[in-house]
Amino acid sequence: MSEDTNQNGTENGSVTEIELIIKASTIDGRRKGACLFCQEYFMDLYLLAELKTISLKVTTVDMQKPPPDFRTNFEATPPPILIDNGLAVLENEKIERHIMKNVPGGHNLFVQDKEVATLIENLYSKLKLMLLKKDDVSTNSLMSHLRKIDEHLGRKNTRFLTGDTMCCFDCELMPRLQHIRVAAGKVNSLRSSFPPVDTVQKMLDKFVVRSTGLSMVCYPPLILSAYKCVSETAVLPTTLNCRHSEYEASRLARHIN
Repeated sequence: MSEDTNQNGTENGSVTEIELIIKASTIDGRRKGACLFCQEYFMDLYLLAELKTISLKVTTVDMQKPPPDFRTNFEATPPPILIDNGLAVLENEKIERHIMKNVPGGHNLFVQDKEVATLIENLYSKLKLMLLKKDDVSTNSLMSHLRKIDEHLGRKNTRFLTGDTMCCFDCELMPRLQHIRVAAGKVNSLRSSFPPVDTVQKMLDKFVVRSTGLSMVCYPPLILSAYKCVSETAVLPTTLNCRHSEYEASRLARHIN
């Protein structure tokens, strides 16, 4: 396992240390991998570490060759896994709720916005469908969804989805935009029909140049390795599909309630 610690907020030694165990890259088994949920929760916690409400320790695990201590402690449970003061939180929904309810400062990330929750719902499922079918219908469906996000940002004229500071919705959307930009761009038959959506592209570019963005957004080759995009063939990665479909269906209700 590989470890990386964000030391923000540790000057007086009084802040809570949170450990996030995430999937490692399928390329080298060491760097942060392309798992969307791992990236999303890493972003949530990294923002809190920047605000010095927590100290964040990130551990990557090569799931092709998990170390013995990982198997002993977590058996077959795949990352992401959050550890807070010895308590291991293993399920995606529980991790999100734990960050919101128990991690210092976490409640500030989880804003209530029904419009935005509906706006970003099912974006990733449309990317998966497009990569599988590679036809005009699925491509147009994804592009239409991106244009709605584009229009929302244009109307609000803000840096992020709900304002000029990042929230949980941005941490959910950013990794998906990066996957769309990288994976969709590598399917040859789609390149000509997948023009950039200006506002969304600017939003992602502005995010990437920030110090947090450079740490959070997955390196493109790691995404391509996960998708195994080769020429005209796109194979959906098992590392991204794990527990995704059933969780995605319930996200909107949790954001609204």
